Amino acid sequence: MTATAELIIRNARIYTVDPAVPWASALAASAGRLLAVGNDDVAGFRGPAMVERDAGGSLTPGKSADFVILDSDPFARDENTLARTRVLETWFAGSRVFLRDA
Repeated sequence: MTATAELIIRNARIYTVDPAVPWASALAASAGRLLAVGNDDVAGFRGPAMVERDAGGSLTPGKSADFVILDSDPFARDENTLARTRVLETWFAGSRVFLRDA
């Protein structure tokens, strides 16, 4: 029997660290653990009591926003330097919750 997810996130850009398949667009998770990272294939983990989130969308005035501001573009870095990307700010529900000291 396949485990069922509590959360599925789709339309994302996920770096997998797997050279054979470096990018994925979806993940399934349950109890704080990843069940699968992939693309449309995570749909098989849907369960009756789960939340599905679309990572795509827009950021406009009046919307609640969760995002981070980084010191560089992680998509322009290779796998050897990706871990050196630093978070400068974190915003949750439209409010800044973290600001890195200069």
